[in-house]
Amino acid sequence: MDFGAFFGPAVVAAGVSGLISLVSLFLSHRAAERLHTKKLAFDREQGERMADANIELADRRFKAEQDLAERKFTFDQQMAKQRFRYERNLHDHEKRVLLVEQAITAFREAGDILKDVQAPNILLFMYDTMNRKDHKAEVAETITEDRHGKAYIYRLVVKHLQNGNAIFLRLQSLQYTFPAHFGEEARKAFHTVFAEHNNLRGAAMTLIDLIDKGYADDVAGNEVFDRMAQPFLETLGWSTRLGPGKANQRVEDAISSIEAICRPFLTYAVPE
Repeated sequence: MDFGAFFGPAVVAAGVSGLISLVSLFLSHRAAERLHTKKLAFDREQGERMADANIELADRRFKAEQDLAERKFTFDQQMAKQRFRYERNLHDHEKRVLLVEQAITAFREAGDILKDVQAPNILLFMYDTMNRKDHKAEVAETITEDRHGKAYIYRLVVKHLQNGNAIFLRLQSLQYTFPAHFGEEARKAFHTVFAEHNNLRGAAMTLIDLIDKGYADDVAGNEVFDRMAQPFLETLGWSTRLGPGKANQRVEDAISSIEAICRPFLTYAVPE
């Protein structure tokens, strides 16, 4: 029996099968290698894309946060400026309102004193009332003659102006501060009131001096006294039956001027 004939085709078939297996294995390996390479390339590409996307996102987030921070800083800066401006305006407004209230009060009180000394009947009534209320000793400290003395009424003028010294000192304390805030027109009102105060006091003291020197002692003296006293009586507003004249009107105009300046600050809201 020829075994070579039996095994020959099997060996050939096995060799062919092995060769095919080797080729198949080689092809499978190459295919797997290519697939793995492609997968690695894809994963690398995806990783790079994700890294680029994360970098871009981080950059955009950084820019957004930077822009937000700048906007917040600008907003806080603007709010701080507005708050500072508001608080400064509020402080200035409160200071002006305080000055306005003090000025109006001082001007009205000073005006009342100046009006009183230009109305002799009112002045006599006021000090007679004081005497009846046991204030005679206080008045007598300055006024040493009796009620019927010729200089009595003029001494009352000086006394009444002296009694108002505290008011005029308060007004004087506002003389520079108030016009600095409210302008030259306010300064003129202060000047008017102080000028009228000095004029009235000067006129009364001059009349007292004329009487003390004897110009009103006799008939001839009375004529001289009347002639010399006329301009000072006009200053006091006593020279006619019409009562207080130009001096009183000037004081009224000064008070009206101050009130016109002050009124807006007592009626308007705080400026923004």
